[in-house]
Amino acid sequence: MIQDFSSLSCDIRGNYLLTGRTRLVTELSGSEDINDILKDINKQTAKEYNFTAAKWLWDYARNVQPILNRVDDSEGASSNNRIVVNYAAAISRNLSAYTFPKGIKYLSRSDNTEYRNFVTVLNKMMMMKSGNAAVQEMKWYQSVCGHAYLYVNYDKDKRRGVPFMIQNVCPWSAYVVYSAFDIYRPVYGVIEYGEKKCIFTSADLYEVDNKNDILKKEVHALGAVPIIEVPNNTMRMGDFEVAITLLNGINSVMSDCVNNVQDVVKSYLVLLGVDPDEVKNKDYAHGSILAFRCPTGTNQSANFIHPSLDGTSVQQLRTSMESALKFVTGIPDRDTENTASSTGVSEDIRTGQSDKDAVANEKTIFVEEAQKQLLEIVFNILKAENEVSIPEGMTAADVDVDITRANRDNILTKSQAMLNFQQAGMCNEDVLYFTNITNDVTGVAERMVNTEEDESDLDVELNGTENTA
Repeated sequence: MIQDFSSLSCDIRGNYLLTGRTRLVTELSGSEDINDILKDINKQTAKEYNFTAAKWLWDYARNVQPILNRVDDSEGASSNNRIVVNYAAAISRNLSAYTFPKGIKYLSRSDNTEYRNFVTVLNKMMMMKSGNAAVQEMKWYQSVCGHAYLYVNYDKDKRRGVPFMIQNVCPWSAYVVYSAFDIYRPVYGVIEYGEKKCIFTSADLYEVDNKNDILKKEVHALGAVPIIEVPNNTMRMGDFEVAITLLNGINSVMSDCVNNVQDVVKSYLVLLGVDPDEVKNKDYAHGSILAFRCPTGTNQSANFIHPSLDGTSVQQLRTSMESALKFVTGIPDRDTENTASSTGVSEDIRTGQSDKDAVANEKTIFVEEAQKQLLEIVFNILKAENEVSIPEGMTAADVDVDITRANRDNILTKSQAMLNFQQAGMCNEDVLYFTNITNDVTGVAERMVNTEEDESDLDVELNGTENTA
């Protein structure tokens, strides 16, 4: 069954347009009575648009696109194929996979051995809680819907021996409201499910029904609002949201091209110099043959009548639309016909790699900020449970979020440039920065230094052995 887009498209396109999700703000501080918070929730009308737009975009990426509702007004005279070329899912898949190729890991900002050992334990706990799987789910919500939501809380069952839990919440059932006086400080967060909703402040949890009757109240002692928003970019727009009209246009062009081919089969065969009565006695498709008598001496002929598209013009239109789509969304161009030689920055610009990096860098900034909020809550849970000994004086600020992204394009050219920079006396950090091989410049540079020291020690040992001999 094809989903009806009529009312949904009207809500989004007619009233709001798809212009990113709206940041919700309030003048409350979060310490007010629950009734004041409930009144404030009723004022947050933009959340309904956020819900509707996020679900619409999610369905769009799942192949439920407006072309499927195109009406056939030709009464069967023409074909009405409805082809979905799902660039939307491909754009989100490629950009999110490029941004988070190896998930998220944590590093110690300090050289303190205890800090480093604890971060190793923290990474293992995240792995036991399917941390990478949670990142995979988060990056899809973030890329498609414009933002994602993480939920952090105690795990009372301590599944796999870890006292905390991390889950993703659908962007069309959760939201965070920030302070109007400090737009980066969450005041409260809400998760809606069925006829109920859970409201979290930095200290309390409330469960409320659809009549705003309070069903439950608990003190959660997490130290912060446990629902964390992960924006995709400053405008909270999905990766393909900015190109919706282009995507719809490509679907229309592809559908019309297939229609044109199929209409050839449906076209009329015109026979000149043939007795119509003889044609009627033949086993032909009903209504597909027109026969006409002609004066004696006229040559018989047969021709098809059908509408046709100019293949060259259609291909040019498709190519220009697909090129515009790649440029707008930041997807590198795969045009192999352009053989112009270029290297370094010019090569990245020509192929669109610089655009892809720009998209990934903006995603990374917001994910790192969300991870810092998550770590603060995780630290509070570990301290309260006393399951893991946190080194004295260590806080979440001592943990660095590592989102390693390797750029292996033109690796041979870059490796040669690295050798030239090193011979010129540049430090490893600068070499890695200018060649743009990885965004984990510090970590890779440290490993390069350790390798060089090991090789130097080995050379000393070998030379000493030779001299002794």
